[in-house]
Amino acid sequence: MPKGKWMRYGMVGACLGTLLAFSWGTLVQAQVSTGKPVSMFEKMKSDWSEKEKVDFIESVCANPPISNAPVPQEYITMCGHRTAPTVIPTTLAPEVQRGPIITQDAGHQTTGLGTSSVAGIGTLTSFGALVYPGTDFPGDLEVLQTDLQNVYQLTSAGLSSRYNSAGVNTALPNVAPPAGAGWSDLAVDPTTGTVYGAASVCTTSSALYTINLTTGASVLIGNITNATCLVGLAADNLGNLWGFDIVNDSLISVNKLTGAGTIVGALGFNANFGQSMDCDPGSGT
Repeated sequence: MPKGKWMRYGMVGACLGTLLAFSWGTLVQAQVSTGKPVSMFEKMKSDWSEKEKVDFIESVCANPPISNAPVPQEYITMCGHRTAPTVIPTTLAPEVQRGPIITQDAGHQTTGLGTSSVAGIGTLTSFGALVYPGTDFPGDLEVLQTDLQNVYQLTSAGLSSRYNSAGVNTALPNVAPPAGAGWSDLAVDPTTGTVYGAASVCTTSSALYTINLTTGASVLIGNITNATCLVGLAADNLGNLWGFDIVNDSLISVNKLTGAGTIVGALGFNANFGQSMDCDPGSGT
């Protein structure tokens, strides 16, 4: 299968250039997610007037709990009108791109393994089901330089597997995340073939690891400073690492030798929930 990268939930991220993600406005994120699922709209009363209900829904939609989990279905249902980008791109012309984008659509697990392209990102062509437990979440997919015929997957809880071009999934040794954390994204350094992984305890800390997806081994490099919930990680054509954090909504450059993170600048929108990021090797964006 041609080398490409995939975004979960049909969203494409890109470093130093194009970054498409959900945007929730510019209000401050004040809520913090808890371990137990609770409706974000549970405080809405049935005897409220329609205006009171609308105002309450708007306030919740503008200030969702900070979380690197999948976008809750109730948020999509109640707040879908708020997901338009706040920054209009200067051009909609497709960028030069090499190979397909391999996609993870966690909202449609039975057909969620697919391909797309920059020009046709609105269309996802399925070639199989995403294989992971329902309580878990797909962290990312990667094509390894040592194996261009398969796509490797790592879930948030550390379940590792690979898919062939027919979508057949084969289990691999698990890569246990650090205690209390989950794997949020992967990146392959094109200059060395090294696989890097980001693990986050959302709102607390993020860390950078090297990962061997075929043996299950991982090695801590260091904490990613200035990023308490890094959900995106990407390597550019020169092997530099980049990420974005959903607590401070910033683009982060990551030192692959120490893990140190440096804020490059603001994303310009209020990012939230599980996302991913990558560079297009054809254009470098």
